[in-house]
Amino acid sequence: MEKLIIEKALSNGATDCAIISVKTILEKLTPPILDGYPQKLLYLSNPKRMDINSFFNGTKSILICIYQYWNNEKNYENKLSNISDPYEFLKSKDYRVEFIKSINKKKYRISRYALVDEYHKKIMENLEKTLDDLKLEIKGLDGKIFVDSSPVFEKKLAAIAGLGFQGRNTLLINPEYGSYIFIGGIALSIDAEYIIPQLGEIKCGECNLCERMCPTAALKDYKLLPSKCISFWTTHNNENDIPPEIINSSSYIFGCDICQEFCPYNTKAKKAERTIF
Repeated sequence: MEKLIIEKALSNGATDCAIISVKTILEKLTPPILDGYPQKLLYLSNPKRMDINSFFNGTKSILICIYQYWNNEKNYENKLSNISDPYEFLKSKDYRVEFIKSINKKKYRISRYALVDEYHKKIMENLEKTLDDLKLEIKGLDGKIFVDSSPVFEKKLAAIAGLGFQGRNTLLINPEYGSYIFIGGIALSIDAEYIIPQLGEIKCGECNLCERMCPTAALKDYKLLPSKCISFWTTHNNENDIPPEIINSSSYIFGCDICQEFCPYNTKAKKAERTIF
């Protein structure tokens, strides 16, 4: 059964996937440390996020999928040069970007995830197809889909399932595909498990390039300080004025990829054979 679930997810375009049982989740999932986080992000500490059954009652296992959205064969500078008006471009994707009108930069950069198709909708459609396929194959199966905005710890679940590890930049890093990946999954009503074995405890080790290259010193010891993060200020705090020391620290006006651009796992990342982006 596990093999069938994995095959369906991969055939529908997931770059990689795994299955974890609720028992494994309970043994390994730990609450996040949110010291120094702004009030806006304290929803992450909601106890319900630790209980997958509060998201989908009757969950016995979770299919967790990753989707590579960027690789070294994509020309970032060329993609950026084709955007004549960043405000209109981002607004067309339903991002709240009124603050951009007050930013005057001749050269600007936009996070790579915003350059691809709107991922919430695309991954949701992909997982809906996967769930429909599984319902036809497995009698009595039911499930509920989550993508980023759901009360689920996607990064932690993906790490537990062997799909990568959380690096110093706090992002999920897959040893093969890097960190330019989206995460989504399905809470399932059946008991299954298929964890991908990793070779040893793969971590960032002594490499701290992401910390050293962050222009605002927002990263330290596997933790993020949102109050200094360019991405937080330009994607989560659009109703307030962005501090000059933040917006003037780089050419990024929406999101930020600096900690990923210098990550060795991204510079050597393999192009995914399967992806919906």
